[in-house]
Amino acid sequence: MKTRQFEFLNNPNVIVLGEKGKKYDLFPHTQQLQTLWTKIDKHFRLPIANKFQRADKRASDSIKASLYEVAMAYCGLFNNARSDKIQLHALPSPDLVTHITIVQQITIYGSAGNLHGFWFYGGPTFSAEIRLGGKHLLLASHVLEQFRKRYPDDCGLALSNLINVLFQRPWMIATINGSPMLIISYDPTIFAFPFEEQEDRFILKTCLTVNEIHSFELNLPVTVYNLHYSQKYRPPPLRTWDPEKEMKLCHERWVKRAPMSPPLAPMTKREDWTHLAYKLTNLEQLANFTSNEVCQRRREPDSKLAVENGTITQKARFCEFSRQYRGCRCLGGIGGER
Repeated sequence: MKTRQFEFLNNPNVIVLGEKGKKYDLFPHTQQLQTLWTKIDKHFRLPIANKFQRADKRASDSIKASLYEVAMAYCGLFNNARSDKIQLHALPSPDLVTHITIVQQITIYGSAGNLHGFWFYGGPTFSAEIRLGGKHLLLASHVLEQFRKRYPDDCGLALSNLINVLFQRPWMIATINGSPMLIISYDPTIFAFPFEEQEDRFILKTCLTVNEIHSFELNLPVTVYNLHYSQKYRPPPLRTWDPEKEMKLCHERWVKRAPMSPPLAPMTKREDWTHLAYKLTNLEQLANFTSNEVCQRRREPDSKLAVENGTITQKARFCEFSRQYRGCRCLGGIGGER
């Protein structure tokens, strides 16, 4: 049984509601986002160091990178501790200051099946939809069903992992099973998504793992799709990763049939966020509570937001997409022309 660490949302007076329209569902309700976010953000910030609480666009690169690590740890703990549908995701603003965001889940009814999207609410000063190549990114219900099969005992964890897959790594096109598909690398494996491209949206129809991919043709030069916030799409002028190298890495993982990482075990230690936050000076101690690989590495006080040859190094996972934010408001280290 999971430890209920985040009991500040379990108050009988705080009932999380959904919002139903004629053609859509939203969860949580839009009018509740501010109230829920205020409670969550307060719970996150109270125990962390003052240098993180005060962080704004003037903060050093080291502070911004460390705040991202702390926020990712908190979101991982929150999503792993709760079995309801509330999801959190850590997102940097265009100023590179990371916000705890509530993932508002959007369901759009349609005659051909329901579609699902996400809105990220980070308080009154920062909210965003993450777009792909200038278009909305929507999922068919079958994508959600596939992820839930892989996490049968925890639908909340399945959704959390799906959001991490969609919004943290580069998107490319490859010929999979004889058809063009969007592919994405997610350590230590890959996923392929059959898709439909419409005028204003990409619709992901299903999700294939390495065992469901029977043929993989390298498409060179690589076609890249960029994740971004703004409605207007401009290909970023700076790329911090090598698309050809990333494509070959995906192909290598397919050849090796690299499996998915096993799901996180339910939390058994009765340690709340207040206690864990005091340990953040030694980030390795968070390794037992979160899958965020960055938290297993020591911070360098003088580290800069930079990427060395496009490689994610000790100081580069946050830095990789931070550099892209700075230049072109791009997420996930995704840059270059489409």
